[in-house]
Amino acid sequence: MDLEFLGNTNDVVFPSLGCRFVSVLDCLDSEGDNTDMLHFRSLMNDYHLRDLSNKVKSVLLAKKKSGQFLSFKAPYGYRKSTENRYKLVIDEYAAGVVRSIFERRASGMSTSKITALLNQKKVLPPMAYWYQQNGKERRRGPSTWSTTVVMSVLRNEVYLGKLVMNYLGSRSYKDSTMVRKPDSEHICFDGAHEAIISQTMWDAVQEVNTRASRRVSKRSAPAHYLFSGKLMCADCKGPLVASKERQYRKDGSSKDYVSYHCGRNNGSAGSECSRHTIFEQTLARIVTAEIRTHAQSVSINETAVAEKLKQQISGSDQSHLTLVKREITKLRRQVQELEDLTAKLYEDKYTGVINEDTFMLLAQKNEQARSEKAERLNVLLSEMESV
Repeated sequence: MDLEFLGNTNDVVFPSLGCRFVSVLDCLDSEGDNTDMLHFRSLMNDYHLRDLSNKVKSVLLAKKKSGQFLSFKAPYGYRKSTENRYKLVIDEYAAGVVRSIFERRASGMSTSKITALLNQKKVLPPMAYWYQQNGKERRRGPSTWSTTVVMSVLRNEVYLGKLVMNYLGSRSYKDSTMVRKPDSEHICFDGAHEAIISQTMWDAVQEVNTRASRRVSKRSAPAHYLFSGKLMCADCKGPLVASKERQYRKDGSSKDYVSYHCGRNNGSAGSECSRHTIFEQTLARIVTAEIRTHAQSVSINETAVAEKLKQQISGSDQSHLTLVKREITKLRRQVQELEDLTAKLYEDKYTGVINEDTFMLLAQKNEQARSEKAERLNVLLSEMESV
């Protein structure tokens, strides 16, 4: 497909635009007589890149199977060994934080409470800690822990001394998009480095996570509330998220209320911004009152509102006419350029620069483009005459 595209570009597109393809290194010129080797060179270059990609992947796969850690950044709780950069060694400070997270989770503490406790103690999150340890200025990543980061720590098997590799890969050497590989291609290497937590602690924490997941799965599916996606926190400019709350009355009955609060505050377990809670029914009353106020002003001063609308429509019409005039000027120039290009094609055919087949293809393409633009130009001219 790429070779076909290259051939079409050199043989059709470039000549139609009056362009030449020149390669100084290969001594090639699309308007010369030495273009026969162009497609062959492209084929060989493509084969070379494909072969090089396969060789690199083979070397990396062999390293993964031998238990070498290949990622640029070590997981939180570890650092790369100074003697062997492919091996992980324990970072005692970060490992202590990891152990405390697992111990608190095993005791039944929720991830939100763990997050709040870490932020209260001013513990740096993984990304900020990595920047600090490497003496670099932090360019990205949050400055506080979040429940998502805590859960990712609790589910990472690297703390058992296990490396799980080759679970992601690019689609091809031409497409760097990463996709998840099937489980059969994953490489699991036990005992690749010293474990931070025991298997017993891991099993206890996963049991707590499983029970929490079951409770969440029993809840109703997320609903789209009235103001979802339309509210923003006034302080941190983050989105307000909706939640449903149930209030119980003295007579034993209950009523559900929908409220909105700062999503950043919720994700950091209250460590960032403020909750900024507002109930949906309160917000609905405010919006309804505002709409009624505008409706009353229209009914009271209908003449002024109508005059304002006329001015807006007039201004809009004037802007439309300006755009139409600009498009007419552009189309006239393009039609003239296409006509000049067609004349150049006749000249190239007469002098033997292009053959009969190429001339017919390019001439047909130019005529089609010229007729489309000319038709659009006639429509716009008719519109201008009717104004």
